[in-house]
Amino acid sequence: MKTKDASKEVVKSWMGPEEIVYMPSQMSIRLPVLVAAKVSALCEIFPKKSKSEIVGDILTVGLAQIEEELPGEYNVLSLNQTRDKCLMRMSGIKLKYHEAVKAFIEKLKEETDLNVPSYHFSKTFEEDCDPHDWETNF
Repeated sequence: MKTKDASKEVVKSWMGPEEIVYMPSQMSIRLPVLVAAKVSALCEIFPKKSKSEIVGDILTVGLAQIEEELPGEYNVLSLNQTRDKCLMRMSGIKLKYHEAVKAFIEKLKEETDLNVPSYHFSKTFEEDCDPHDWETNF
């Protein structure tokens, strides 16, 4: 999901009910004054949402943007010239990040009885490509 779309979805979700699964323990953080003021302003504008929900949603949007920007390499594994599709493989920091998130969620599922959502990512994926862009001998 693109960051702009994610931001729209967050604000849209604040207008109605949403089911969220929270961590079993709290996390305490210190925020810069301006950030805390902006969070408080959002809490006033959307009084049906808790501060935890608003901060969680803001972090969700911010993390989506960071995920898009994480460095990663994509290697072509194979080329299907009849459909102009490439089978790609992710590597680098982006792959390490997704694997670490998945491992944390799996560990949380084992340790708690929470209804933890699954985390799906694939290190291989198919993508449209122009076969002439690749100097390979497939």
